[in-house]
Amino acid sequence: MESYDFIIVGGGASGCLLASRLAKALPLMDILLIDAGGENTDIETFHHPTSHYRPFVEVSDSAHGFDGPVDVGLTEEWDPSFGDFLKTIYQNYPRNLDHNSGNPIGVAVCQLSAQKGRRITAAGAYLSTTPPNLTIMTDVTVIKIVFQNQQATGVEVSGKQIFARQEVILSAGAIDSPKLLLLSGVRPAEDLQQHNIHVVKDLPGVGRNFNDRLWLELVTTQKPGSHHRTYHVTPDSLEDARKQWMNDRSGPLTSNYLPQIICYFKSDKILGSKEFEELDATSEKALQAETKPSYEVIAENPSPSVQEPELFLATGVAFQGTQGAGGVKLQSTDPSDHPIINPNFLAHPFDRRVAIESVRETLELLDMPSLAKDQIRFAAGPIGRSDEDILEYVRKAAISMWHMCGTVTMGKPGEPDTCVDKDFRVAGLQRLRVVDMSVAPLLPSAHTQAVAYLIGETAADKIIAEYA
Repeated sequence: MESYDFIIVGGGASGCLLASRLAKALPLMDILLIDAGGENTDIETFHHPTSHYRPFVEVSDSAHGFDGPVDVGLTEEWDPSFGDFLKTIYQNYPRNLDHNSGNPIGVAVCQLSAQKGRRITAAGAYLSTTPPNLTIMTDVTVIKIVFQNQQATGVEVSGKQIFARQEVILSAGAIDSPKLLLLSGVRPAEDLQQHNIHVVKDLPGVGRNFNDRLWLELVTTQKPGSHHRTYHVTPDSLEDARKQWMNDRSGPLTSNYLPQIICYFKSDKILGSKEFEELDATSEKALQAETKPSYEVIAENPSPSVQEPELFLATGVAFQGTQGAGGVKLQSTDPSDHPIINPNFLAHPFDRRVAIESVRETLELLDMPSLAKDQIRFAAGPIGRSDEDILEYVRKAAISMWHMCGTVTMGKPGEPDTCVDKDFRVAGLQRLRVVDMSVAPLLPSAHTQAVAYLIGETAADKIIAEYA
């Protein structure tokens, strides 16, 4: 009988961190990490920014760590026209020398977890060296959690069962963690009955409270000699770029045309809107917080909207503080079937107002005379500036930012949607925890990578304290 002390399902940011920490802190216990993806073993070192960044970046030492395994910094490459572009935007908008300082508001140079031509993954940061008590299974899909009464005893994979002597921990993310719970009989009883799945625990919140973020691009074609970020990908150029990267880790695939500008803005129009005034007092207070942005702008993205030989500049707009929540449900009892995901984007009136004003204000940024003089036309954008025109473009162009959370919500015992407690234990069940972004009840006003790491760290502290 194959067994381990802890079985962790999912090798993302939370799962890799948790597996590493448990294995190192509990050397007498056997840890199994199972992931449906393939192997990933890259690891890099930290790079300080070059002197070119000094007028634009001043890292707050108190807000950053300098000895951790995840490399965070700025791209080694520099484009002189990028600095001029930044200075132009500073004329009308506040600068932020470190958007990860605790207050993101303003215009900043985007920090990234990538070094020497590679993005730093959780596997690279935490699993490049594997303790002897940590076993990693890749390309293995967990079909369901095995229960004895209301106690998790293991998982089922590929027709066999693997048993957990202590606990099963789900770290499969905001889509697959609820999917696994649903397949295993942990979900609203009325939903399970339609798939004829035995109810292990009636837990109404599983799969609900799905939160995610929409974003879209506004793309202008640029005059020759002006600032642009053009990279036309053709089958031949992509193959050449791949060969160059494999040869010496250089070339266009190392940077995706970074550095980029990242901006977080508050909007008086959003916070003064009728839709805002119709929110409950708690939501209003949260949205008015000094460090809570109304929307995010990411300038100088790559874009498929423009074909060679035109030059282009692409600006992303991401919507913050949205109020609508969706859900994740089973399509069938077949584990290989994808779940049904209803993100419920733009269903809430306030979310539509955020989208409209965010796009409108970003268009106003691009209308600055010092920027507009270099533009030829909009290759991607609304046909007009009315609410209707902008919303039509949002519905056509916006896509998920993959910042999903909330589907196995952490909350106070007894609240309707609570699925896990403050120790990440699934309500009403034994030896089962969920440790990933699905437990986050609210979508953070930032990219979710750091939050996922923090969730893993917090759970690791609690579990180690209990078992050490």
